[in-house]
Amino acid sequence: MSDTEVVSIVVPVYGVERYVGEAIRSVLSQTWAAFELIVVDDGSPDRSWEAISAFSDPRLRAIRLPANRGVAAARNAGLAAATGEYIAFLDADDRMHPTRLQRQLAFMRRRRDVALCGGWCRTFGPDDDSPRRVARITIDPRAVNASLVFGNLFCTSSIMMRREALPPGGFRQRYAEDYDFLVRVALRHRLAIVDEVFADYRLRPDSATQTYALERKKRDVWESQAPLFEALKLMPTEQERDIHLFARTHTGRVDAERLTEIRRWYGRLVRANRRTRLYDDEAFRLAASHMWFDQLYRATGCGLDALRLLFREPLSLVHPQPLSLRAKFVAKALLAREFARG
Repeated sequence: MSDTEVVSIVVPVYGVERYVGEAIRSVLSQTWAAFELIVVDDGSPDRSWEAISAFSDPRLRAIRLPANRGVAAARNAGLAAATGEYIAFLDADDRMHPTRLQRQLAFMRRRRDVALCGGWCRTFGPDDDSPRRVARITIDPRAVNASLVFGNLFCTSSIMMRREALPPGGFRQRYAEDYDFLVRVALRHRLAIVDEVFADYRLRPDSATQTYALERKKRDVWESQAPLFEALKLMPTEQERDIHLFARTHTGRVDAERLTEIRRWYGRLVRANRRTRLYDDEAFRLAASHMWFDQLYRATGCGLDALRLLFREPLSLVHPQPLSLRAKFVAKALLAREFARG
């Protein structure tokens, strides 16, 4: 692999003076040296700019926007300044693993058919005092593109892509602007999730994703997904829209009635894809099955109802989940049944 392939890492910053230095150091410590780090301060009200300015590494380019314009505008400012053949993203409160760029570049070199890839992220608390766990994504490689119809499996701080695959206009300002971006890339290119840990993702109660109103979340997600439904030649009813957004945004408790409605909706999506052939039929069913199990897992409080659907619904068995995860699901559902009995 040539050591001259430049990666542009774009880091949007807003009000994270406590964390941005750690994020920058994680990039400057990469084993892959051919990179440029573009840090964009989006009009931070705190001392984030001072924290950025404390670094003097020549590979770091700092941009200061005169006023807060939102994370999409900050990312786009970074993209406009980028010169690398590859683009990587990192949020200012997250951390790269030291060999991330080297490992992702090796994957992208092997897989010329892939335009964008992500990987696993470890999660940790705001003060690095919470038990860490790896957010593993066990999904068949053939199902990654189709999975975006149902939700988002990507951690933004683990994404690398080829420059030529950037969609027109870059990021658009809205809730889950990263998902909206991925949808537009996936309509033209192949995506992948690498079975490796690339970053640490910081869980903060005051992060942007936690502060959007629910109705705004639903509106933005629906608008982002509209091109996918159009490509499937599908016009969902109002009830189907509500069910899809309920499942997509993980809001509210999944009871037996909701679970049945989700199953019917996913079945309709599978039939629509079979009719339009937007995705390979097996790949789409793999994606639907993966996300269906995610909904089942949310519904373990339904006890036997969830267990029945696990074993009686054909969609449950299309995408094999790890045995340990299925065993945990069964145990939780049985415990919920016993608890309901009193």
